[in-house]
Amino acid sequence: MCIRDRYMGWHGIFDSSDCFVLNNERSLGFMLANSGYDVWFGNSRANRYSKKHIHLNPKSDVQYWDFSWDQLAQQDLPSSLKYIRQKNGQKASYIGHSQGTTIMFAALADRINDVVNNLETFIALAPVAFLQHETSTALKLFKNPYVLPLLKKLGIHQILPYFPLQQYILSTSCQLFRPICEKLLTEIEVLQPNIENMKRMAVYLGHFPAGSSYMDISHFVQLSLEVGRPKMRKYNYGPIQNKIKYGQDSPPELSLIHISEPTRQAEISYAVFCLKKK
Repeated sequence: MCIRDRYMGWHGIFDSSDCFVLNNERSLGFMLANSGYDVWFGNSRANRYSKKHIHLNPKSDVQYWDFSWDQLAQQDLPSSLKYIRQKNGQKASYIGHSQGTTIMFAALADRINDVVNNLETFIALAPVAFLQHETSTALKLFKNPYVLPLLKKLGIHQILPYFPLQQYILSTSCQLFRPICEKLLTEIEVLQPNIENMKRMAVYLGHFPAGSSYMDISHFVQLSLEVGRPKMRKYNYGPIQNKIKYGQDSPPELSLIHISEPTRQAEISYAVFCLKKK
C-alpha cells in the first residue's frame, strides 16, 4: 500500500484540517489513526486554525495576506514535513486534497529540499495542477473580469473567512431546508451528491468555508487563463514585479517533469496518483 508509518494530510482551498475528521470513525483521519498510523494534519495559512504570525497582525497588516499556494509550497509545506521528521526521525507519507496536491506538485517540481528529503509517499486526491478546462461555477465567478479587480479596489484580502455565526446560520438553514440547500450547493458545485454523504451536509457547512487569501484564488484564476499548452506557473505579479522577483518578465513555469519520484496510479472513485520514492 502507499501509506507508511507517518501520515500527513493537507486540505483544499477555503477548507481546513477538519475535512479529514468530519465523518467520525468513517473519516480518513480516524481510519488511519485506528489502524495504527501516526497522523498529522496541515492547515493552510489564514484559515480558521492558522491565522497567527510572529510579526504580522492579520487584522492590520496587509503584508500578511501576500501569499498564494506558491508560498505554501515554498515555506509552509517544507517546514511542516521537516517538523514531523524532527519529532519522530522518519519521513512522512503525504495525502493532499485539491490545493493540498497543488502545493506538493509545486514543491516537488521546484525540488524543495525539505520536501524531497522528508517525503515517503505522495497520494493526490482530486489533483490540481492545470485548470484550463475547469468548469466549476465558483471559478467562473472569480474569472469574471470585474470580480477580482473590485475586491482588490475594496481592499478585501481575505476570501470566504470562517465566522462562527455565519457557519451556524449555514448549518442550521441546511438542517431546516435540506432539499433547497442541497440543490443550491450542488448547482454551485460545493457538494457532489454522488460521492458525498448529503445527510451530513449541515455538519460540513459548520466547518466550511474556513478562509483563504485574495492572492491565493487569484493564482488559481491565473492558471485557468493559461493559453496553449497547459502550464503550471508561479504567481504573476506583472512584468515589473516579475522582473524584480524572478529576474524575468513572466512567472517561471513549474515543470512536473522535474518530479523524479516513480509514479503509480490508482482510482478510488476519482483520480488518485501515488508518487513513491524508492
